[in-house]
Amino acid sequence: MPKNSNMSESLANLIPAFSGKDGENITFWITQIKQIATLENWNKDKRAIVLKLHCRDNALKFLIEDPIASKENDFDNLAELLIKKFEKKQSFQEIQRQFSTISQKQNQSVKDLANEVSMVADKYVNVENTNQNCDSVLKENLKLTKFLEALKPDISLEVKKFGPKDLKSALAHAINIESALEQICDNSTNNISNVDIHNILKEI
Repeated sequence: MPKNSNMSESLANLIPAFSGKDGENITFWITQIKQIATLENWNKDKRAIVLKLHCRDNALKFLIEDPIASKENDFDNLAELLIKKFEKKQSFQEIQRQFSTISQKQNQSVKDLANEVSMVADKYVNVENTNQNCDSVLKENLKLTKFLEALKPDISLEVKKFGPKDLKSALAHAINIESALEQICDNSTNNISNVDIHNILKEI
């Protein structure tokens, strides 16, 4: 048990400070915290504490002086406030390129991928569209389509069989499939077949 605690502290110490100055990438910084938090299974309170402890200069001043941020203790809400305040404005072409190149990284969980897809899709769709209903439907369709496309092929294939109608349902199936794949990898060194995945999914 002490070994895991030390590992967690070590990984937290690898997170760079964020000052809110030009040249820093707030989105990448938040993603780093999320990935380490997922790896070390941090609860929400610890995520929020680590985020606050790693803020410096302009970012720390914002957390202290902003009337909303100063009272906020939820990690997701804090991350959203910091991104809104310090994210560099991107051109539509940059956002489009970022959206089109999203794919599940080697050690990226399906949950983190869904968060990435959702965040970029929100930027990709013009939030100033006067037709809010159309805007909302477009974003949800984009999120689902891109998530299925960005998933690793073996996971994507199985998720599509369920015919998910939105990102939330697709993510729920992807989490089960990811868990099934981990079970197979833990129990066998043989090649993974769709039959293996299907059999485990029936037991979930």
